[in-house]
This record gives sequence, C-alpha cells and structure tokens, in this order.
Amino acid sequence: MNRISGLDLARFFAFIGMALVNFNMVMAYTGAPSPIWMSIFEGKAAATFVTLAGLGLGLAARKYWGQEFVITILKRALFLMVIGFLNVTMFTADIIHYYAFYFLIAIWLAPLRTSTLLAITGGLILAFPALFALIEYNQNWDWELLEYIDLWQPQNFLMNLFYNGWHPIIPWLGFFTFGMFLSKLELGQPKTAQKLTAIGTLGLIALPFVSQLAMPLASNFAGASDFNLLSTSPIPPGPIYMLTGISAAMFLIGLCLLLPKAFRQTKLAKALSATGTHTLTHYFAHIFIGMGIIEEFGWLGTASPEMVLVFTVSYVLVAVMFSYLWANRFKRGPLETVMRRVCG
Repeated sequence: MNRISGLDLARFFAFIGMALVNFNMVMAYTGAPSPIWMSIFEGKAAATFVTLAGLGLGLAARKYWGQEFVITILKRALFLMVIGFLNVTMFTADIIHYYAFYFLIAIWLAPLRTSTLLAITGGLILAFPALFALIEYNQNWDWELLEYIDLWQPQNFLMNLFYNGWHPIIPWLGFFTFGMFLSKLELGQPKTAQKLTAIGTLGLIALPFVSQLAMPLASNFAGASDFNLLSTSPIPPGPIYMLTGISAAMFLIGLCLLLPKAFRQTKLAKALSATGTHTLTHYFAHIFIGMGIIEEFGWLGTASPEMVLVFTVSYVLVAVMFSYLWANRFKRGPLETVMRRVCG
C-alpha cells in the first residue's frame, strides 16, 4: 500500500477518535466520569493527528525544500493561527492555533538528521516534568468550567501556549518532531510498517502497567494533589502519556500502511481516504456543525455514553459521504482549497 493512501486512512481513523472525544466533552452528563472505552481515544487521537502533521511536513520538505517552501509553510502557519484564534472563541480546546506554532518552530527543524529529531523529541518530553516541578500547573484554570481565565493577557497566553494549555508546545511539539523523524524512514517498505506496528503495540500494552507502578512516585512533584504526572492521561501531558501517544501513532500509521492493496482499491477505502485528506475542513465542521446540532437539540451535558457514540458514528458517516462526493469533483477539501489559494 503506498504511503499516501495509508497516511490518509490513518488521518481518517484519528478523525473518528478526535470527534468522539470532543463530542463527549460537550455532550456527556455534566460531572459524570468518562466510560472506560473512552480512554482508548482520549489524548491518543489528537497525538496521532499532530504526529501525522509532522510526518506530512517532513515528507513535503524532503521533496520541495527551499526558500519558496519555507515561505509557503510560514504563510500556512499564519493562516492556521488566524482561524485557530477565531475558533478559540467558540471552542476553548482548539488545537489549530497550536498547530500554527508547531509549524513555525518545526520548519527550521526539517533539515535535521533523524537522531537529532529524536533527541529533540526526548528533550521536549523530559522538559515538561521539570516545568511541572517548578510551576503550578493549575495556574489560570477553572477546571469545573474548563475555562482558561484571562487567556488573552500576554503572560497567561504564553503560559497556556508553552506549558498548561490543552496542547502546549512543551511537550506536544514532541509529537510533531517525532512525525518529522518518521518522515525520514522508508515508509513504503513493509518492514518499516511492521516495526512501527509492533513497537506501537508493545507500547500500548506495556505503558499502562508502567504508569500504575510509577504513579506513587509522582507525589514528589508540584501539583500532584490534583494531577498525576506519571499517568497515561493527557492532562497533564507527562512522559508516560507522551510515550503512549507516540505508541498509538506508530500503531495506527504502521497498521494503515500494511493494509492490503486490494482494500485500497475499494470504494470504501477511497471514501475513507478522501475524508482523511479533508481533516482541516472536518475539524471545523465538527465544531460549527456537529456541536451546533448538539446545542440546538439541547444535548449539552445531558447525553449518555451510548448517545455520544451513536451521534459520533452518525456524524462521521455523513462526513465520509460528503468527502467521497466532494472528492469526485474537486482535488482538495473546501477549507484546504481556501488555504491553498491564500497561502500558495
């Protein structure tokens, strides 16, 4: 299976997880704990998306690297920053404005060797516990309302962006740089995909056990009364969570690259891959359309886990049908087309 369609399928499956987690955030009974099966997706879908973004940038850099390429990526980062900031006013857990800063930083890292990219990834993962020990993680948060207080004050904004936001640069940029590392591998080779799948599977199995053994040690860190730095939870994004997210990304990417050629040629695979190429469009659509429907029908904070699942599956099916029909007429998704025309 060629790497492009495999990666598009990986983006599609990550989109399902992202939609499920975000819909659950706004629909689920207020104050009710998430069902156990939700832990399969929480933090992992977003981590996979960021890893795939880094992988995509890395592949593009290998093919087009030069001054014009750098300028184009900088323009796209500015575009993502603008639409991301606008989205924050609607959905506080927006990831797009973080993407903008990932791109701004990572564009200068693209030419680096694989060993250097791995070292940077490890450094970002280890930098977060150091900050966690020094700076109170709860700063500026109202966790009951999931609101960041006075976000647009410069000091608070920088704190949110780099340390205690939903997807802070330290350590979330590590997912992006790991994706850039993956872009330098021979992804078209079955052995590479097999290794990614195997290592990812091992990590997903072993890391929860490592977390259970390590969590008592987290009491030595600041903020441990509210959060456990050594859990697999994305809040806070401690080292074991980061490794879990990387493992999930490797597993999904490797598995999608291993899917047989016969499946790739089916209409189903083409529809799913088309949806994967339109993820920017679908990200905003699931917020403005999906969450708009939730609000219109009065489902905010009132839905059971089963209802969240049914709504998500229904929404994704509509998204797949839209992308399949759209892709038959246009090369890129609606928002992807706008970004292309604005940024080149």
